[in-house]
Amino acid sequence: MRRIDALQAHRAGVLALLRALPADPPTALLLTLATRRSMRWLLQAAEIPTGGINGELRVKGLMAAWLWTIRAWRGDETEDLSATMAALDVALQRAEQAAEWLGWRARPEPASPEPPYPDLPEPSPPEPAA
Repeated sequence: MRRIDALQAHRAGVLALLRALPADPPTALLLTLATRRSMRWLLQAAEIPTGGINGELRVKGLMAAWLWTIRAWRGDETEDLSATMAALDVALQRAEQAAEWLGWRARPEPASPEPPYPDLPEPSPPEPAA
């Protein structure tokens, strides 16, 4: 949503660009390549692998979620962009379902840190005062 918020400040210009894309294939191609590169960077920043076939599928999946969200944003005239937020939620849910179907697991939760001295017994609680 941060990207949408940034685009919102330039809404009229971005919408004009989107309307012009069908008549300007070179610009559409450049925008597609830039968006693809941006999606790859986002995944890499989240430490999600982008190499190989699986990585390319992840990039394309994130790009599909982005385009779904942009499509909703184009028609969302509300102040709080609630329709855009709902579209983003739907896109992310679909992405999770696709990842599950492909057998990709969510990143495991970080393990709790090891105790500094594993061979020492755990301290016993203090005895109550009499």
